Amino acid sequence: MKIDIRKVSKAFGYFPALDAVDVTVPSGELVALLGPSGSGKTTLLRVIAGLETPETGHVIFGETDVTDHPVRTRNVGFVFQHYALFQHMTVAQNIAFGLRVRKASRAETAERVAELVSLMQLDGLERRLPSELSGGQRQRVALARALAPNPKVLLLDEPFGALDARVRQDLRRWLRRLHNDIHVTTVFVTHDQEEAFEVADRVVILNNGRVEQSGAPDDIFDHPANAFVMDFVGNVNVLDGMIDHRGSHFCGLTFKDTYKADIPVVAKAYIRSGDIEYCRSHDDSQSTKGIITYARRVGPVVRTLFSPKDSSDAASMEVELSLDDWRSKNLKVGAEVNAKVKRVRIFPERGEYDNISF
Repeated sequence: MKIDIRKVSKAFGYFPALDAVDVTVPSGELVALLGPSGSGKTTLLRVIAGLETPETGHVIFGETDVTDHPVRTRNVGFVFQHYALFQHMTVAQNIAFGLRVRKASRAETAERVAELVSLMQLDGLERRLPSELSGGQRQRVALARALAPNPKVLLLDEPFGALDARVRQDLRRWLRRLHNDIHVTTVFVTHDQEEAFEVADRVVILNNGRVEQSGAPDDIFDHPANAFVMDFVGNVNVLDGMIDHRGSHFCGLTFKDTYKADIPVVAKAYIRSGDIEYCRSHDDSQSTKGIITYARRVGPVVRTLFSPKDSSDAASMEVELSLDDWRSKNLKVGAEVNAKVKRVRIFPERGEYDNISF
Protein backbone atom coordinates (compact mmCIF):
# COMPACT_ATOMS: atom_id res chain seq x y z
CA MET A 1 0.00 0.00 0.00
CA LYS A 2 1.58 3.27 -1.15
CA ILE A 3 1.11 6.33 1.07
CA ASP A 4 1.14 9.88 -0.30
CA ILE A 5 1.23 12.85 2.06
CA ARG A 6 0.46 15.98 0.05
CA LYS A 7 0.90 19.50 1.43
CA VAL A 8 -0.22 18.47 4.90
CA SER A 9 -0.27 21.20 7.56
CA LYS A 10 -1.25 20.91 11.21
CA ALA A 11 -1.00 23.45 14.03
CA PHE A 12 -1.60 23.22 17.77
CA GLY A 13 -2.63 26.71 18.78
CA TYR A 14 0.03 29.02 17.38
CA PHE A 15 2.56 26.19 16.99
CA PRO A 16 2.90 24.85 13.42
CA ALA A 17 3.58 21.14 13.98
CA LEU A 18 3.51 20.39 10.22
CA ASP A 19 4.01 22.95 7.47
CA ALA A 20 3.00 21.84 3.94
CA VAL A 21 4.66 18.44 4.29
CA ASP A 22 5.09 16.25 1.21
CA VAL A 23 6.14 12.63 1.77
CA THR A 24 5.77 9.50 -0.35
CA VAL A 25 6.07 6.04 1.18
CA PRO A 26 6.40 3.45 -1.62
CA SER A 27 4.39 0.28 -1.23
CA GLY A 28 6.17 -2.36 0.85
CA GLU A 29 8.96 -0.08 2.09
CA LEU A 30 10.04 0.57 5.65
CA VAL A 31 10.41 4.34 6.12
CA ALA A 32 11.84 6.14 9.16
CA LEU A 33 10.72 9.60 10.28
CA LEU A 34 13.80 11.11 11.92
CA GLY A 35 14.30 14.49 13.53
CA PRO A 36 14.88 16.39 16.77
CA SER A 37 12.21 16.77 19.45
CA GLY A 38 9.37 18.96 18.20
CA SER A 39 10.17 18.40 14.54
CA GLY A 40 6.70 17.00 13.75
CA LYS A 41 7.50 13.34 13.22
CA THR A 42 4.98 11.92 15.73
CA THR A 43 2.30 14.35 14.56
CA LEU A 44 2.84 13.16 10.97
CA LEU A 45 2.52 9.53 12.09
CA ARG A 46 -0.74 10.34 13.89
CA VAL A 47 -2.07 12.11 10.78
CA ILE A 48 -1.33 8.98 8.73
CA ALA A 49 -3.12 6.87 11.33
CA GLY A 50 -6.14 9.18 11.44
CA LEU A 51 -5.57 10.12 15.09
CA GLU A 52 -5.04 13.74 14.02
CA THR A 53 -6.85 15.61 11.24
CA PRO A 54 -4.75 17.94 9.06
CA GLU A 55 -5.95 21.49 8.54
CA THR A 56 -4.80 21.44 4.91
CA GLY A 57 -3.53 18.80 2.56
CA HIS A 58 -4.35 15.19 1.78
CA VAL A 59 -3.47 11.69 2.98
CA ILE A 60 -3.79 9.11 0.22
CA PHE A 61 -3.57 5.32 0.62
CA GLY A 62 -3.02 3.77 -2.81
CA GLU A 63 -5.55 5.63 -4.96
CA THR A 64 -7.93 6.47 -2.10
CA ASP A 65 -8.00 9.83 -0.32
CA VAL A 66 -8.42 8.88 3.36
CA THR A 67 -7.94 12.39 4.79
CA ASP A 68 -11.43 12.44 6.28
CA HIS A 69 -11.68 8.71 7.02
CA PRO A 70 -11.83 7.65 10.69
CA VAL A 71 -9.15 5.43 12.21
CA ARG A 72 -11.28 2.28 12.14
CA THR A 73 -11.68 2.33 8.34
CA ARG A 74 -8.02 2.94 7.46
CA ASN A 75 -6.87 -0.59 8.34
CA VAL A 76 -3.63 0.48 10.03
CA GLY A 77 -1.71 -1.28 12.78
CA PHE A 78 -0.26 1.03 15.45
CA VAL A 79 2.50 0.16 17.94
CA PHE A 80 3.32 2.59 20.74
CA GLN A 81 6.57 3.06 22.64
CA HIS A 82 5.09 1.72 25.88
CA TYR A 83 3.37 -1.31 24.32
CA ALA A 84 -0.18 -0.53 25.65
CA LEU A 85 -0.86 -4.24 26.18
CA PHE A 86 -3.91 -5.38 28.12
CA GLN A 87 -2.41 -6.42 31.45
CA HIS A 88 -5.24 -8.82 32.36
CA MET A 89 -4.96 -10.72 29.07
CA THR A 90 -2.47 -13.42 28.14
CA VAL A 91 -0.10 -13.14 25.18
CA ALA A 92 -2.49 -15.13 22.97
CA GLN A 93 -5.48 -13.04 24.07
CA ASN A 94 -3.65 -9.78 23.39
CA ILE A 95 -2.69 -10.93 19.89
CA ALA A 96 -6.26 -12.11 19.19
CA PHE A 97 -7.92 -8.89 20.38
CA GLY A 98 -8.19 -7.15 16.99
CA LEU A 99 -9.49 -10.30 15.33
CA ARG A 100 -12.23 -10.70 17.93
CA VAL A 101 -13.26 -7.06 17.50
CA ARG A 102 -13.68 -7.83 13.79
CA LYS A 103 -15.66 -10.95 14.71
CA ALA A 104 -13.29 -13.41 13.06
CA SER A 105 -14.16 -17.07 13.59
CA ARG A 106 -12.49 -19.04 16.39
CA ALA A 107 -10.67 -21.22 13.90
CA GLU A 108 -9.40 -18.23 11.93
CA THR A 109 -8.32 -16.47 15.12
CA ALA A 110 -6.50 -19.52 16.49
CA GLU A 111 -4.69 -20.06 13.18
CA ARG A 112 -3.60 -16.41 12.94
CA VAL A 113 -2.44 -16.29 16.57
CA ALA A 114 -0.38 -19.45 16.12
CA GLU A 115 1.15 -18.02 12.94
CA LEU A 116 2.15 -14.78 14.65
CA VAL A 117 3.45 -16.50 17.80
CA SER A 118 5.83 -18.45 15.58
CA LEU A 119 6.75 -15.42 13.45
CA MET A 120 7.47 -13.28 16.53
CA GLN A 121 9.43 -16.06 18.26
CA LEU A 122 7.01 -16.17 21.19
CA ASP A 123 6.55 -19.95 21.28
CA GLY A 124 5.80 -21.23 24.78
CA LEU A 125 4.71 -17.80 26.04
CA GLU A 126 1.09 -17.88 24.85
CA ARG A 127 -0.42 -18.19 28.35
CA ARG A 128 1.80 -15.66 30.09
CA LEU A 129 0.62 -12.22 31.17
CA PRO A 130 2.51 -9.09 30.04
CA SER A 131 3.92 -8.67 33.57
CA GLU A 132 5.67 -12.03 33.15
CA LEU A 133 7.53 -10.96 29.97
CA SER A 134 10.73 -9.05 29.28
CA GLY A 135 10.58 -5.66 27.59
CA GLY A 136 11.64 -7.13 24.26
CA GLN A 137 9.00 -9.86 24.49
CA ARG A 138 6.27 -7.33 25.32
CA GLN A 139 7.23 -5.25 22.29
CA ARG A 140 7.02 -8.31 20.05
CA VAL A 141 3.55 -9.08 21.44
CA ALA A 142 2.52 -5.49 20.64
CA LEU A 143 3.77 -5.93 17.08
CA ALA A 144 1.94 -9.24 16.74
CA ARG A 145 -1.30 -7.66 17.98
CA ALA A 146 -0.93 -4.83 15.44
CA LEU A 147 -0.29 -7.30 12.60
CA ALA A 148 -3.03 -9.78 13.51
CA PRO A 149 -5.85 -8.12 11.48
CA ASN A 150 -3.57 -7.96 8.38
CA PRO A 151 -3.28 -4.16 8.23
CA LYS A 152 -2.40 -2.38 5.00
CA VAL A 153 -0.02 -0.09 6.89
CA LEU A 154 2.03 -0.60 10.06
CA LEU A 155 2.87 2.50 12.13
CA LEU A 156 5.47 2.43 14.92
CA ASP A 157 5.95 5.33 17.34
CA GLU A 158 9.49 5.03 18.78
CA PRO A 159 8.89 1.30 19.26
CA PHE A 160 12.21 0.56 20.99
CA GLY A 161 12.68 3.79 22.93
CA ALA A 162 11.84 2.26 26.32
CA LEU A 163 14.29 -0.65 25.98
CA ASP A 164 17.93 -0.89 27.01
CA ALA A 165 20.63 -0.54 24.37
CA ARG A 166 21.38 -4.24 23.76
CA VAL A 167 17.72 -5.28 23.52
CA ARG A 168 17.01 -2.30 21.27
CA GLN A 169 19.83 -3.32 18.93
CA ASP A 170 18.62 -6.92 18.76
CA LEU A 171 15.01 -5.90 18.15
CA ARG A 172 15.71 -3.46 15.34
CA ARG A 173 17.66 -6.14 13.45
CA TRP A 174 14.78 -8.52 14.09
CA LEU A 175 12.33 -5.88 12.77
CA ARG A 176 14.37 -5.56 9.57
CA ARG A 177 14.27 -9.33 9.05
CA LEU A 178 10.55 -9.40 9.85
CA HIS A 179 9.84 -6.67 7.32
CA ASN A 180 11.76 -8.58 4.66
CA ASP A 181 9.40 -11.50 5.30
CA ILE A 182 6.04 -9.69 5.43
CA HIS A 183 6.59 -6.57 3.26
CA VAL A 184 3.90 -4.51 4.99
CA THR A 185 4.27 -0.79 4.24
CA THR A 186 5.77 0.49 7.50
CA VAL A 187 6.42 3.96 8.89
CA PHE A 188 8.27 4.35 12.16
CA VAL A 189 9.25 7.34 14.24
CA THR A 190 12.64 7.49 15.90
CA HIS A 191 15.09 10.04 17.28
CA ASP A 192 17.92 7.46 17.08
CA GLN A 193 19.97 8.07 13.93
CA GLU A 194 21.70 4.69 14.10
CA GLU A 195 18.34 2.96 14.35
CA ALA A 196 16.92 4.85 11.36
CA PHE A 197 19.94 4.23 9.15
CA GLU A 198 20.25 0.55 10.06
CA VAL A 199 16.59 -0.42 9.69
CA ALA A 200 14.94 1.82 7.08
CA ASP A 201 14.80 1.62 3.29
CA ARG A 202 14.21 5.37 3.25
CA VAL A 203 14.72 8.11 5.83
CA VAL A 204 12.67 11.32 6.05
CA ILE A 205 14.36 14.05 8.08
CA LEU A 206 12.03 16.62 9.60
CA ASN A 207 12.78 19.91 11.33
CA ASN A 208 10.34 22.54 12.58
CA GLY A 209 7.45 20.81 10.82
CA ARG A 210 9.15 20.65 7.42
CA VAL A 211 10.90 17.94 5.43
CA GLU A 212 14.59 18.80 5.13
CA GLN A 213 15.51 15.73 3.07
CA SER A 214 14.12 12.35 2.08
CA GLY A 215 16.05 9.48 0.54
CA ALA A 216 18.01 6.28 1.00
CA PRO A 217 20.22 6.26 4.13
CA ASP A 218 23.46 6.30 2.12
CA ASP A 219 22.29 9.22 -0.02
CA ILE A 220 21.39 11.30 3.04
CA PHE A 221 24.68 10.57 4.77
CA ASP A 222 26.85 11.11 1.69
CA HIS A 223 24.87 13.93 0.06
CA PRO A 224 23.15 16.06 2.72
CA ALA A 225 20.77 18.58 1.20
CA ASN A 226 21.66 21.45 3.51
CA ALA A 227 23.59 22.52 6.59
CA PHE A 228 20.91 21.27 9.00
CA VAL A 229 21.03 17.71 7.63
CA MET A 230 24.84 17.73 7.59
CA ASP A 231 24.96 18.88 11.21
CA PHE A 232 22.17 16.59 12.39
CA VAL A 233 23.40 13.34 10.86
CA GLY A 234 26.60 11.98 12.35
CA ASN A 235 29.31 13.50 14.52
CA VAL A 236 30.34 16.76 12.86
CA ASN A 237 32.88 19.53 13.48
CA VAL A 238 31.58 22.97 12.44
CA LEU A 239 34.14 25.64 11.59
CA ASP A 240 33.43 29.30 10.84
CA GLY A 241 35.17 30.96 7.91
CA MET A 242 34.73 32.48 4.48
CA ILE A 243 35.10 32.01 0.76
CA ASP A 244 37.14 34.52 -1.29
CA HIS A 245 39.12 34.66 -4.55
CA ARG A 246 41.77 32.30 -3.13
CA GLY A 247 39.45 29.56 -1.95
CA SER A 248 37.76 28.62 1.33
CA HIS A 249 39.35 29.41 4.70
CA PHE A 250 38.34 27.97 8.04
CA CYS A 251 40.25 28.22 11.33
CA GLY A 252 43.72 27.89 9.81
CA LEU A 253 42.65 25.46 7.06
CA THR A 254 42.47 26.48 3.40
CA PHE A 255 40.58 24.46 0.80
CA LYS A 256 41.71 25.66 -2.63
CA ASP A 257 39.76 23.14 -4.68
CA THR A 258 36.36 24.48 -3.67
CA TYR A 259 34.35 27.55 -4.64
CA LYS A 260 36.01 30.90 -5.07
CA ALA A 261 34.18 34.22 -4.83
CA ASP A 262 35.02 37.72 -6.06
CA ILE A 263 33.34 39.15 -2.96
CA PRO A 264 34.10 37.43 0.38
CA VAL A 265 31.21 35.21 1.51
CA VAL A 266 30.71 34.08 5.10
CA ALA A 267 30.41 30.28 5.30
CA LYS A 268 30.66 27.27 7.58
CA ALA A 269 32.69 24.12 6.99
CA TYR A 270 31.28 20.79 8.17
CA ILE A 271 33.79 17.99 8.73
CA ARG A 272 32.78 14.59 10.07
CA SER A 273 34.98 13.27 12.85
CA GLY A 274 35.77 10.19 10.74
CA ASP A 275 36.89 12.33 7.77
CA ILE A 276 40.05 13.53 9.52
CA GLU A 277 43.21 11.47 9.80
CA TYR A 278 46.36 11.87 11.85
CA CYS A 279 49.69 11.92 10.05
CA ARG A 280 53.24 12.80 11.05
CA SER A 281 54.06 15.16 8.16
CA HIS A 282 52.51 18.49 7.18
CA ASP A 283 51.94 18.08 3.45
CA ASP A 284 49.37 20.67 2.35
CA SER A 285 46.98 23.41 3.42
CA GLN A 286 44.30 20.86 4.23
CA SER A 287 46.27 19.68 7.26
CA THR A 288 47.24 21.54 10.37
CA LYS A 289 49.66 20.95 13.24
CA GLY A 290 48.43 20.39 16.74
CA ILE A 291 48.22 18.21 19.83
CA ILE A 292 45.96 15.32 20.83
CA THR A 293 44.41 16.61 24.06
CA TYR A 294 41.93 13.81 24.77
CA ALA A 295 41.45 10.18 23.80
CA ARG A 296 38.91 7.57 24.82
CA ARG A 297 38.49 4.08 23.41
CA VAL A 298 34.89 3.10 22.63
CA GLY A 299 34.97 -0.51 21.51
CA PRO A 300 36.80 -0.77 18.15
CA VAL A 301 37.23 3.01 17.74
CA VAL A 302 39.11 5.77 19.56
CA ARG A 303 37.49 9.17 19.94
CA THR A 304 39.95 12.02 20.33
CA LEU A 305 40.14 15.80 20.55
CA PHE A 306 42.68 17.62 18.39
CA SER A 307 43.76 21.17 19.24
CA PRO A 308 45.60 23.13 16.50
CA LYS A 309 48.56 25.21 17.66
CA ASP A 310 49.62 27.44 14.73
CA SER A 311 46.55 29.61 14.28
CA SER A 312 45.01 32.13 16.64
CA ASP A 313 41.52 31.42 15.27
CA ALA A 314 41.89 27.63 15.25
CA ALA A 315 39.16 25.54 16.84
CA SER A 316 39.50 22.11 18.43
CA MET A 317 38.13 19.22 16.39
CA GLU A 318 36.84 15.78 17.29
CA VAL A 319 38.65 13.02 15.41
CA GLU A 320 37.53 9.39 15.35
CA LEU A 321 39.83 6.61 14.17
CA SER A 322 40.06 2.86 14.41
CA LEU A 323 41.81 1.23 17.34
CA ASP A 324 44.22 -0.43 14.89
CA ASP A 325 45.11 2.96 13.37
CA TRP A 326 45.61 4.48 16.83
CA ARG A 327 47.95 1.66 17.86
CA SER A 328 49.87 1.35 14.58
CA LYS A 329 50.72 5.07 14.62
CA ASN A 330 51.70 4.88 18.29
CA LEU A 331 49.47 7.81 19.14
CA LYS A 332 48.78 9.07 22.67
CA VAL A 333 47.43 12.08 24.53
CA GLY A 334 49.93 14.93 24.29
CA ALA A 335 51.41 13.75 20.97
CA GLU A 336 52.16 16.41 18.35
CA VAL A 337 50.58 15.41 15.04
CA ASN A 338 49.08 16.80 11.87
CA ALA A 339 45.37 16.46 11.29
CA LYS A 340 44.50 16.11 7.61
CA VAL A 341 40.97 16.70 6.37
CA LYS A 342 39.96 14.07 3.83
CA ARG A 343 36.48 15.39 3.11
CA VAL A 344 34.63 18.62 3.86
CA ARG A 345 31.29 20.17 3.01
CA ILE A 346 30.95 23.92 2.90
CA PHE A 347 27.67 25.78 3.11
CA PRO A 348 27.85 29.53 2.36
CA GLU A 349 25.36 31.72 4.16
CA ARG A 350 24.33 33.40 0.92
CA GLY A 351 21.73 31.21 -0.74
CA GLU A 352 22.90 31.69 -4.32
CA TYR A 353 25.80 29.33 -3.68
CA ASP A 354 25.28 25.57 -3.60
CA ASN A 355 26.90 23.38 -0.98
CA ILE A 356 30.53 22.63 -1.78
CA SER A 357 32.56 19.48 -1.31
CA PHE A 358 35.69 17.83 -2.61
